[in-house]
Amino acid sequence: MSDIVLGALIGAGATALGSIIIGIINYRNSKLRINVRRDEARIDRLIRVRENVLIPLREALSKWLEVSKQSEQKLAQFEIASKKKADTPSLAEIMKDLAESWDKGTQISIELAILQGQLSDSTLNQLIEDAKTAFNAAGPQIRQITRFANDPQNLGTELLKNTLAKYDSLTNNLRGYLLTANKRIEELLAGEPSN
Repeated sequence: MSDIVLGALIGAGATALGSIIIGIINYRNSKLRINVRRDEARIDRLIRVRENVLIPLREALSKWLEVSKQSEQKLAQFEIASKKKADTPSLAEIMKDLAESWDKGTQISIELAILQGQLSDSTLNQLIEDAKTAFNAAGPQIRQITRFANDPQNLGTELLKNTLAKYDSLTNNLRGYLLTANKRIEELLAGEPSN
C-alpha cells in the first residue's frame, strides 16, 4: 500500500505543481493583455487629442503656402502696374486684390501661429519653421519670376519657358517642406511619441 500512497502523493504533487505553473502563466498572460489594452487605450486617447490640433494644422499649412504665393504674385503685379503708371482703375483693382490677399494671408498666418503654439512636438515645430524660412527666401524669387512672366516682351521666348520651369522647381521645393511636415503629422496621428 505504501507504493499506492506514494504514487498518489506524487500524482497529487505533480497536479498541484502543474496547476501552480499554469496559474502563473495565465496570470502573466492576463497581465500582459491588460498592459497592451491600457497602452492601446492611451494611444487612442492621445490620437484623439492630437487630431484637434494636427488636422487643422495640416490644412492651415497648405492654405498658408498657397495664400503666401498668391500674395507674392499680387505684390509683383502691383509693382509692375505702378512702374508702368497704369490707368488708375487697373491699379486700384490690383491694389484691392493685393489688400484682400494680404488680409487672407494675415488671417491664415494667425491661425497657423495659434495651432503651432499648441504643438508639443519640437520636431514638427522645427519643420514648420523651416518651411517658413524657405518661403521667406523664395518670396523675392517668386516676385521676380512673376514680373518676368508678365512682361509682354518675354512671351513665347525660351527664357520664359526656363523661368516658368524655375518657378515649378521653386514651388516643388516649398511643397517638399510641407510634405515633410505632413509626414510628421501623420506619424503623430498614428501614435508616435512627441519629442
